[in-house]
Amino acid sequence: MTPVGRIIGLVAVALLVAGAACGGGSKAAEAPKSVPVNAVPATLGGTPESPEFTLAEFADARKDFAKAGSRTMVADGRLWEIRKGATLIGTLQISTVKPKVDLTHKKERDKIVDLVMNGGITTIKVRDIEVATSTEAQKTTYLWFGKQLFEYLQIKGADVKPEAVLRRLLTFQKPTGELT
Repeated sequence: MTPVGRIIGLVAVALLVAGAACGGGSKAAEAPKSVPVNAVPATLGGTPESPEFTLAEFADARKDFAKAGSRTMVADGRLWEIRKGATLIGTLQISTVKPKVDLTHKKERDKIVDLVMNGGITTIKVRDIEVATSTEAQKTTYLWFGKQLFEYLQIKGADVKPEAVLRRLLTFQKPTGELT
């Protein structure tokens, strides 16, 4: 399995466990939301201080998300590779949740953060969006929520400023209306 595939597998397994604990209700009859691909730019940055990053969907990830089965809380998921030139420096995963999962409740959001993220987790505000963050060795992870979705960003590399990548991404996403 590729490193990117392992990322998907870890998140899908964590959400499979969490999915069993979610309640039903009137939202259960709604159709699941697809990942809003308009929320992902083709590039980020481009200044001399911070070279341009490119984002390209890792198409094989769709198969891995489909294998997660019906017991997961994820309705749809996609993964993008983030590259600095030819070097893979990170991934962005966007997953929509099934209608029975109410992300307006802090308890549901906290459950996802606890299942997906490792290490000492702190919360920061970026572009008025609450973002959970954790840093281990040379890898920084971020997790935030939108309308029936969550996003998981991993950035690594000694010459990459993770928060700058996050800020550019959220600056692009804010006008799409997908963030809460």
